[in-house]
Amino acid sequence: MNFSNNNQNTATSILMIKPVDFQYNQETATDNEFMNKTIENTKANKEALKEFDKAVKIIQNSGVNVLVFDKNEADNDLKEISMPDAVFPNNWISTDTDNAILLYQMMAKNRNYEKHQFRYIAEMLSKQFVIDSVVNFSYKDQILEGTGSLLIDRVKRRAYCSRSKRAEQDIFEHWCRTRNYEGILFDGFAKSGTPIYHTNVLLSIGEKFAVFCADTIKDEQQRKFVVEKLKEDRELILISQKQVEEYFCGNILEVANQKGEKQIFMSQRAYDGFTKEQIETLSKYGKLNPVPLYNIEEIGGGSMRCMMAEIFLQPKKQESQ
Repeated sequence: MNFSNNNQNTATSILMIKPVDFQYNQETATDNEFMNKTIENTKANKEALKEFDKAVKIIQNSGVNVLVFDKNEADNDLKEISMPDAVFPNNWISTDTDNAILLYQMMAKNRNYEKHQFRYIAEMLSKQFVIDSVVNFSYKDQILEGTGSLLIDRVKRRAYCSRSKRAEQDIFEHWCRTRNYEGILFDGFAKSGTPIYHTNVLLSIGEKFAVFCADTIKDEQQRKFVVEKLKEDRELILISQKQVEEYFCGNILEVANQKGEKQIFMSQRAYDGFTKEQIETLSKYGKLNPVPLYNIEEIGGGSMRCMMAEIFLQPKKQESQ
């Protein structure tokens, strides 16, 4: 495997998928304690589409390149396939700086239907970016839900993962060996005592900062080890379990706009959940962009970071006119 020397940790382009079929997903609710069926599905769908369109506009206005896939605009066979959680693409597809697209197996059967979108999305990506390989990590039917399960530090070539039904140890270790990353596996728990379903709700890694809920790790040695790793070359912002479980404060993402300016995206709920001191610290590292996502968070159980699949592929050179 030919890995790039480009240890870029911050993407300048992202992929987002319009929530055409958005509704409460009974299959994923089995282990996602963040989900609540507060309104009926038709209204939830309508509100999610509004929130999504507003989110795209806010991200684009920050100068970040956004590629939006809408299955209804594609001349394809997707219309008969219901994909209630398609708004969270980072769980089944990611990219890396060696121009690879990586595909993953998800826990819920109806979430794996989302991979039917791949050939259309690959075609869309290929118009702007170089694609050298596609690596399929779903062939063993072991669960590893993309950058929901994996928090990747491309500078240090480390991958952090909180073990759960959606992040199985064997496939995580296989991913780390194949991709040449040091694996840091730990056990993060909700207040209820159940494993937190995704690593990216309790940890976010920027270029010079990390947001982390150390209290989710009950094993003292394990907790100390992860904290020390994160603190090596980043300012560590510790958040509470309440901030994780009630505000989605861990589910934030740093990207860069076309000028190279850092932008930090989070939901309005997450912004409101941070303390004044935490907001001041985060603001040192980029412009904060809160996005109202109340319905997507309540019904879907995911927040801003889950909606953004970073694109680390090399942009194609534009031909001069």
